[in-house]
Amino acid sequence: MKLKAFLSTIFLPFLSSTVLAAPEQRTTTYRKFVIYYGWYSDAEGQLGQEIERIVAAKPEFVISPFHTSIGQVNLRSEVIEKFHENGVKVLVYVATGEGRRELEGVLGEIKTGLDNGADGVMLDEVAMLHSDWQVDYYKEIYDYTKSFGSERLVIANPGTIMVNEKVMSVSDIVSFEHQWRLASQLDWFLKYPASRYLGISSNDIRDVMGYKVDEESSARDTIEAWQAGIGYHFSTDTYITLAPWLEKYQKRLEDHAISGADLYSRPV
Repeated sequence: MKLKAFLSTIFLPFLSSTVLAAPEQRTTTYRKFVIYYGWYSDAEGQLGQEIERIVAAKPEFVISPFHTSIGQVNLRSEVIEKFHENGVKVLVYVATGEGRRELEGVLGEIKTGLDNGADGVMLDEVAMLHSDWQVDYYKEIYDYTKSFGSERLVIANPGTIMVNEKVMSVSDIVSFEHQWRLASQLDWFLKYPASRYLGISSNDIRDVMGYKVDEESSARDTIEAWQAGIGYHFSTDTYITLAPWLEKYQKRLEDHAISGADLYSRPV
């Protein structure tokens, strides 16, 4: 996912030192997902352990690219089937180049994923939607995705709170990525349920969080995000790997649920 370097610099002190209180007007929502941009099989086509680790985490959905960087199919039929058998939705990563990527290519990539069993898309590099042409661009993508079925999920990732509220009309979920702590400052934040918002804590961009995301901070960040009105949150090291502490992180979230929180349960 893409985040402007200058925005990271501007907001870094706030991100590293401020803890936001949960909005009193809303019920805390606890939802899990996994983002994994790595490959599910090796050069010989053998599935690796990543898919089993993701399934064990019991996320509502996983976000992955349909093809590898060399053009091979990453989300093969057996991968998607494995996730579906375990109640995990599959969302295809699609870059949009801030609304400047040729629309035909974007729609073609979406069609390939959905035709092969994916449940929706995660649009990356989403524009700020301050211009009508940008809104029209993403509205066409949203409508096209929904033409495959109203249940198809569309996540828009501008990666920043600087995006216009119009993003809510062209997506089901908006990702503030690493700026999730700042989202409650938006004057429209409380107009929508927590299930419309997503955040990530990672080391994918150097020092973007102001601290290292590790075994200790991972669960703390996710619980804080949930309590602050961000319905979906995931902590990881990098997007192309699964953190070595993934299982311990997930166990802490489960323990948090047992201790009194009502952790969202996936329909199976």
